[in-house]
Amino acid sequence: MERLTHWNGKKYVITGGMGYGKTRLITDKLAAYENTMLEPEQIEEMRKTLKYLISSENEVFNMLCQFDDYLKSIQKERIIDARTN
Repeated sequence: MERLTHWNGKKYVITGGMGYGKTRLITDKLAAYENTMLEPEQIEEMRKTLKYLISSENEVFNMLCQFDDYLKSIQKERIIDARTN
């Protein structure tokens, strides 16, 4: 997500000009955040959990692909054996 604010050394200020479009965007994003009714710490914890689940899912997917490759190799060997016998 694009940052709408930056730290000026003393406080956070809005980046760029403050036209109506920028104000509307900031208001909409703040409202969306507030509507979650979550604290920043809760959001960060959810982000970490999601990252873990995605990495775990990738590991499981890779294991399934390896198992599938193994099964295909066994199947090919049996076909070859059946043709030679």
